[in-house]
Amino acid sequence: MAGCFGAPAAFRRTFSSPATAAAAAAAAEAPKGSRSFGDHRAVSLPTRHPALDAHASGRLAISFSGGGFLLPYFIGVAEVLEALGVLRRAGPQCGAAHAQHGGGTPHAAHSTASTPTSGTGSGPPGSTIGGGGDGSGPGSLTGGGDAAYGKHRGLTTAAAAAAGAGGGGGSGLTPLAGSSAGSLIAASLACGLTPKQMYDSFLASVHDCRTNGSFKRLEEVVGGQLEATLPPDAAERCSRVATIGVTRLWPRPRTKRVSVFTSRDDLMSALKASCHIPRYFNGSFTTSFRGRSSIDGGVTALLPVPAAPHDFLLKVSCFPRHHVAKLPVLNRKAALRSLELGISPGAYEPWPYTLQDMMAAALHPHADDRFLLQLLETGRSDAVRWVEAAGLLPAPVRLTDLKLFAPPPPGPVHEPGRAEKASEAAAAAAAGAAAEAGAKADRRGEVAVGGKDAAAAVAAAAEAAEAAAGEQAPAAPGGAPLPPGEAAALGAAAVGAALTKHKA
Repeated sequence: MAGCFGAPAAFRRTFSSPATAAAAAAAAEAPKGSRSFGDHRAVSLPTRHPALDAHASGRLAISFSGGGFLLPYFIGVAEVLEALGVLRRAGPQCGAAHAQHGGGTPHAAHSTASTPTSGTGSGPPGSTIGGGGDGSGPGSLTGGGDAAYGKHRGLTTAAAAAAGAGGGGGSGLTPLAGSSAGSLIAASLACGLTPKQMYDSFLASVHDCRTNGSFKRLEEVVGGQLEATLPPDAAERCSRVATIGVTRLWPRPRTKRVSVFTSRDDLMSALKASCHIPRYFNGSFTTSFRGRSSIDGGVTALLPVPAAPHDFLLKVSCFPRHHVAKLPVLNRKAALRSLELGISPGAYEPWPYTLQDMMAAALHPHADDRFLLQLLETGRSDAVRWVEAAGLLPAPVRLTDLKLFAPPPPGPVHEPGRAEKASEAAAAAAAGAAAEAGAKADRRGEVAVGGKDAAAAVAAAAEAAEAAAGEQAPAAPGGAPLPPGEAAALGAAAVGAALTKHKA
């Protein structure tokens, strides 16, 4: 997707040293109070980070935003948080178990070859944080589930034993939540996949989409990777630990938080529904989940709240906060709430990419591997900076002090083929339409986007992607072709109207 970020040479200049002008522009875009905790520019923030007490009592939860192919940022953040004992989860043995049950692939098999992060959650020398406790404390993952959909039978003996080994209060597992790509990272963490497994699986999907395109193929790609990596007991591992955000459309768009899963297939269906970008995902505007019409969970809950009890929610967004403030989503105000106390690009170092750049790279993988590595390394660095700023470490920690997996070196800049060019055009067009919709609300001074505006933005992005990918574009009255911008607007009106009438 070199077209989204400029020519390869321009990208190299941006990658090696973010321009001062870009940093100044990002700072100018940032709304008041958007700077992160610990930032020397921040004002009116608490002197004691609320994560301190929540972590000490075992009641710190983590939510991951939508972000598509920006997922390496989440992997980097999660890897460091686990290595420093902030994230407590089940062990990484599930990939090997999956292979023994015949479900293994080259991606799942990495569980025995890769070097996992600290399984006990212990921190670096001298650290006061980390897992490995006796399981006492007030942290509990009971209740808060999905009572309206069947009865949860509880974790299996093996899963319960793995949970007890994680340290911390109650079950010892950190409550997780996510929408869209964030749901994938939440489920992968709950299932015990190692960061290397997750990154290898991600690179496999990148290779697939670079070869065959992503437009209308993401269901196939995501489904294949879930089938390859999720263990047989994935439903038991994720139930009451991982909360998946899904947008239900009828009688009005709203968030369905799913935290109890009846089977591995039910979990996979929830994850695919949470990732269902209208039209882009598989060609359909909606999908059916548990008999209800649904779309991408990020439309109504960019950063969903875990169903499990917690005292502090650490929000992890792969979009900078000033980008979140411009996203055309229904829950923008809720997503921004306390995000300055969370983790996102640009919180500690300038982030040189625009909202449209990031949205295009989220829909289709960037052509330059160095961008993917930049996401991973920035996630790692931001996580360390957040842990230090939150006061969870008695002394500074360097990334070199932690046992982190070594990603493969970047390859040459990818030259897209015909199928990928169509996906690149679709992603760029959809990103442009969505960014413009968000900008319109921003120009009106709105923090929250209205339902009609959000529906129109989703529809406009879908129709713009269709037109750019070479599909049949909407025609003007009388059959005369429309310019791309007007075609997207006309499609937005048509699909927006269909959305309001759509019944389960």
